[in-house]
Amino acid sequence: MTRKKKIICSLFVTLVVLAVILYVAANVALDRVSRRLMTDVAAKAEKKGLGVAQPSFDSVRLSGTLSPAWSGLRAIVSGSPHERGPEWDLQVERATLGWGFDSRANLIVWGMTLSEISEVPEDRKFTDRKIVIDRINCQLPFNVFHPNAVILEVLQEGERIVSDGTTIWPLEIDGKIICSVKNKPVELRLNVVPKGDENSLALIEEDVVALSPLFGEKLTQAEVKLISSHPLRASRLLQLKDEAETKSSRSSEKDPSVPQDAYRHILWSYLLKEAYGVEFAEQVGSAHEMGDTGNTEAEREMDLHNNAIGRKYAEEGIRENEVLQHLMSDPEVRREP
Repeated sequence: MTRKKKIICSLFVTLVVLAVILYVAANVALDRVSRRLMTDVAAKAEKKGLGVAQPSFDSVRLSGTLSPAWSGLRAIVSGSPHERGPEWDLQVERATLGWGFDSRANLIVWGMTLSEISEVPEDRKFTDRKIVIDRINCQLPFNVFHPNAVILEVLQEGERIVSDGTTIWPLEIDGKIICSVKNKPVELRLNVVPKGDENSLALIEEDVVALSPLFGEKLTQAEVKLISSHPLRASRLLQLKDEAETKSSRSSEKDPSVPQDAYRHILWSYLLKEAYGVEFAEQVGSAHEMGDTGNTEAEREMDLHNNAIGRKYAEEGIRENEVLQHLMSDPEVRREP
């Protein structure tokens, strides 16, 4: 081998070694920056009333396009600060962040699962409510010179998604909501619906309509639309309806003097208010009385009246196991139209 070739080979080997060293160093630095940012995000989220606890990931590396790719992301997250809700165990198989040329980044997430953590862990770790997302593609703001501003904007928009299911970000999602209703497994497909300048999470309405036969009283068209437009609340809404129907039916069978219809409406509205507040509880109860329900106007007014009593019981701090006792002696409860 000539001297010139030896020099070229030496330079090539040196460049390869330097490239490997730089790549390893960049990945080490990326790992440290990522973990620091995770801690920062959790702290800022807490100030906004969003829970992000124990955030971590298994590994991070630069891809061939110099985009960071994380594997094995985990966290314990809680929902909107505007409602009382459970904690969720978040697991993500893989996520990548691709750089754009317009101060935006393209976030792609694969294999995301949110499992609701049971409030009674001695019985089981998770409930039957779960959100399974195969893939998310989302464009979000990015400015390497102002990371704190980006974090705050991301958290603000994240709060909107959790609270209202809407975002101004371009969004694609392939996923489903999983739960059980009337002891039957249920899967509801997620969708993204454009609404002006916003994108809204929604359920496929046909999936919700298919659940109607499970209930004693079928879902009205207004109920279907409301549940479909609140996918992150859907499983709980369906299960609260199930709970009110089941408990009122059993109580009436045990004691015929229990006004089953009144108890069902009162307990249902009580549970809705406890979960989502007065305004949304009223929206749900009213949706059940809209359209072709088969009820007379007098029956409709009676049901709405008893709904209001259920919300009032919740506001007064009456315990759930005391609701039946109170309504049995409450002269305001309407038992007949």
